[in-house]
Amino acid sequence: MLQKWEEKRGGRNEFELEVNKELHDLSADVISRTAFGSSFEEGKRIFMLQEQQMELFIMAARSIYIPGFRARWRLEKETRESVRALIRSNSKRGENPSSLLSLLMSSYKNRDDKEERLEEEEIINECKTFYSAGKETAANALSWALLLLALNPEWQDKARDEVVSMVINETLRLYSPGVSLIKEALKDVKVGRLNVPAGTQLYLSLSAVHRDIDIWGRRC
Repeated sequence: MLQKWEEKRGGRNEFELEVNKELHDLSADVISRTAFGSSFEEGKRIFMLQEQQMELFIMAARSIYIPGFRARWRLEKETRESVRALIRSNSKRGENPSSLLSLLMSSYKNRDDKEERLEEEEIINECKTFYSAGKETAANALSWALLLLALNPEWQDKARDEVVSMVINETLRLYSPGVSLIKEALKDVKVGRLNVPAGTQLYLSLSAVHRDIDIWGRRC
């Protein structure tokens, strides 16, 4: 990616580049190779479908958008079929055994020491999550980190001197790629002193926690 940027720069001291888009393409390519041992080109349709779903979801969250429900259902069906085709294609080719897909398809031992395997629909769900959650979060976090470093150039040298993880962690705290997290209890569970019945949905506001004065102080 950096080599491509150098080619676009063409020796000029200044030039404009849409960095956020470049980072989205980079994270998509990394995810495709990690998950399926394939290039971005093979998984690009899945990314495109999920991006359309996200846009419709945001529109529906902001207001009542009836046409969006039908379109989201269609996009969901297309996405699942695309992932299913990619899974079957990669299975026939015998991809890298360390890829996410190979790991998801391999057997594992449950608590009773019996071997089990994920069903195809479960594998599709995991791959969809990996695609959607990984691409947006990684690319947006990197974009915010670069912007913060551009606004605070004195930290660029410090970042190069082994505090990169501090910069990334602070970026994730201030501009978390996921502003909230929703979890559903599949069975009765006890979290600390809290009893959570099966079927309960928990909504966690990450942005609120990340800027909580009691945790981070007044300059958070």
